[in-house]
Parts: sequence; C-alpha cells; structure tokens
Amino acid sequence: MPKKKRKRPTTLRNMLLAELGARDVTLHQVAKRAEVSPQVIYRFVDGSRQELRLSTIDKLLAYFEVELTSRRRR
Repeated sequence: MPKKKRKRPTTLRNMLLAELGARDVTLHQVAKRAEVSPQVIYRFVDGSRQELRLSTIDKLLAYFEVELTSRRRR
C-alpha cells in the first residue's frame, strides 16, 4: 500500500507572501500598517532572519485578519 503524502505545513513566511500577492501591497506597506519594522519583515521574507517575536507575529496576524487554530491529530 503506497504511503500517504503528508501535507506540508503552511509556514508563516509562505502565508505572508501569499497574502502580499492577494492584497497587492508591498512589504513596506504591510510593515507600516502592522506597526512593525520594515527591516524585520524584509529579513524574514528573504530568509536572513529565521524567527520573529511573538509580538511581531501577533501584529501581522491582526493586520491580515488571520486566526491560528489547532489541528488535533486523531
């Protein structure tokens, strides 16, 4: 029996890039509207910064009107 392919988890970086494309806004606009440093966003998206503070994540989620939900494994 073939193995089931695991769905790759959505990363915050991928979600951010998808939302940018869907909303036709620049990284700088998002940073200013979410009240976070543009340099932090640029570095996170280009991969030179691997982590964000929870306060920054909260601001981005609020800006994009996204809620995190738990997926329980059964």
